[in-house]
Amino acid sequence: MTRATNLTVKNGTLKLLDIVFLVFCLCPFILPNPVVTTNIQPYAALFGTLLIGWEILTQSDRPLKGKMYFFIAAWGTLLVSLLVLLLGSEITVSSFRAVFNYYSVAIVPFAFYLILNRIGTLPETFVKILIAVWFAVSAVQFFIDRRFLTEIIGGVNNSMSYRGVVGLASEPSFLGIACFYFLHMVIRFKKHQMLFFTMTLIMGVVFAQSMMGILFIAVFLLVYLMDSTNTKKGVLIWCVVILAVIAFVILFNTVLEKTRLHHLITLLMQEGVDGLLNDVSAGNRYDSLANAIADSLDNNLMPLGYEKRIGSGYGGFLCELGFFALPILCCISLALSKTFEKTFSQIVYFVLVTILLFNNTQIGNPLLLSVIAINLYHASRLSVQSVDAHASSDLSMTAEQTKRKMKKV
Repeated sequence: MTRATNLTVKNGTLKLLDIVFLVFCLCPFILPNPVVTTNIQPYAALFGTLLIGWEILTQSDRPLKGKMYFFIAAWGTLLVSLLVLLLGSEITVSSFRAVFNYYSVAIVPFAFYLILNRIGTLPETFVKILIAVWFAVSAVQFFIDRRFLTEIIGGVNNSMSYRGVVGLASEPSFLGIACFYFLHMVIRFKKHQMLFFTMTLIMGVVFAQSMMGILFIAVFLLVYLMDSTNTKKGVLIWCVVILAVIAFVILFNTVLEKTRLHHLITLLMQEGVDGLLNDVSAGNRYDSLANAIADSLDNNLMPLGYEKRIGSGYGGFLCELGFFALPILCCISLALSKTFEKTFSQIVYFVLVTILLFNNTQIGNPLLLSVIAINLYHASRLSVQSVDAHASSDLSMTAEQTKRKMKKV
């Protein structure tokens, strides 16, 4: 029975509950719930709650490694969101969704972190399987049938033939952003890293054909290339990116010629940012971002509650919770910056990813929260290794000093 419900990884075992939770973390748009119409489904947070409860009951003696700053900020933000709901907002479907978003930010990365802490490694094979499933579904939609498996996706928007496909996301832009998050995971792979890196780029650029997705991916690649300079794999990475750019230019002028992506990029090159903002979709995204920031500043960064829905990730948090949201927003950007090794790369990425997450993206997206958990765990392991190295060095020095004293005697 154990063999049927467990998946063995390098240093530990994924249990059935772990597997279900991870599936909904990496495929957060599937199986629309019958209660509330929404893009991202609540299953990752719900199964994460069960997983945390199970860990508390069965693994309470297992110490958590690393700094807990993110989790303290996340749980504090959840508490503030509940107070705003009770003191200043009506309990409606919109307010419930907003608070559940904060609940996801607190629950999902903590549950994911507990799994990593227990098994001692990223479940690389399992993540590869799920990325391969995303790629296969996207490829079938791109080459054969645009509506393939879209019936299992919540809030799907795939009606326009000149747009990209959705994969297992609800719209092309979310597929592109999902690939942006996948790239953070892929660079942690120990095997077949370049294969999955290339697959993810094809899926996020060629299949999704989303200007927003390409912007996110371009920012990641910029900092990744900067961080990889002067490393052994740096030359290979640059070669792959150059080949990818050449391939994209060829596809852009052939296969993608009559697509929305071609239209937007051409508009940007011919008329600049002003011309791009005149596009209805791009203009709406910009307006949502600008209005969210303006509303928050006009209210002196005081909480506005959940009366209206805001199409901005960080902007939504600022409008709803005011300055109380600042700690968790800083912690999210800081955790994402830990994707890279060099301090300068981390600083640049902190700034750029903060700007990106003000766009129309969901902060409660389990893919984003999974990346945060992986980065926090990776940073904790580096910290532990550093402490062990210092301790070993101190022991060596002490032993050497003892030998010298013995010789003198």
